Amino acid sequence: GSCYNGPKVDDSGNPFCPALGRIRHIGSKFDLSNDPTGGLPITANSEVAGLTGGFAWLLQLNDGPPKSLRIDQIEVDPIETPMVLAIPYDSGTSFSITAHAAWCSGQCTETFIAVNSVDHVRASQGNTYYFDAATKLLYVRIIQTPQTYLTPWKLWKLDDLNASGDPR
Repeated sequence: GSCYNGPKVDDSGNPFCPALGRIRHIGSKFDLSNDPTGGLPITANSEVAGLTGGFAWLLQLNDGPPKSLRIDQIEVDPIETPMVLAIPYDSGTSFSITAHAAWCSGQCTETFIAVNSVDHVRASQGNTYYFDAATKLLYVRIIQTPQTYLTPWKLWKLDDLNASGDPR
């Protein structure tokens, strides 16, 4: 079976790619009681697309938070629609968050730094994180970066050119 094209269930009705968790919008404009399923199902090979104008996306996995998470193929306007991802973690969890260029030819990584509020994450250049001990949510801003380098690190606009003057 395939998680993409073709049948989604086997002959017995079992899904080829069962849900591993859920993703949904969170924030003051979203009433959790109107979403009894807890959001959209997430499978092993999920592709998530949707609005980014809310407060944040909340990712909850059935077996607990990820120890490692790869997010790629990001297409989001960095100025008009900041995209923030929230993931629940236990208190006392330590974090090491790093961005990696897909096809690197120079500076290949950027290590994120901790800040003291989710507002700082939303307003950041996309290389910060915040853990809210009261809600037990880790917040990171998801941005679109060049695929071949990460320096200089900045919040790239969709019409920015790369270091050689070509479109990113």
